[in-house]
Amino acid sequence: ERNIALKRFDSLNIIIEKPCILKIDVQGVEERVLEGFGEYLNYIDFVLTEVLFKNYHKNQTQYSNIFKLLENAGFNGFIQLNPCIENGKLNHCDLLFWR
Repeated sequence: ERNIALKRFDSLNIIIEKPCILKIDVQGVEERVLEGFGEYLNYIDFVLTEVLFKNYHKNQTQYSNIFKLLENAGFNGFIQLNPCIENGKLNHCDLLFWR
């Protein structure tokens, strides 16, 4: 077991250059990561994230929360990539959102 320091992205002194794509693969805590960008999310052009439709993790982000958060941040389109289907149901996939 390791201790890892967590910091919000908006607390870092990082300049975002355009065009900018944000790739998120954090196993169920996508909402926390996106919220941690704060106003910096307005500088991101594309967000690529894995979305889980099956409950794998305690308190995992619900896919509807990802859609709401990104829509509120000005993202207005998406495409589904790499769908994983198990027993006839969508299990998880990647979604690429854009402004």
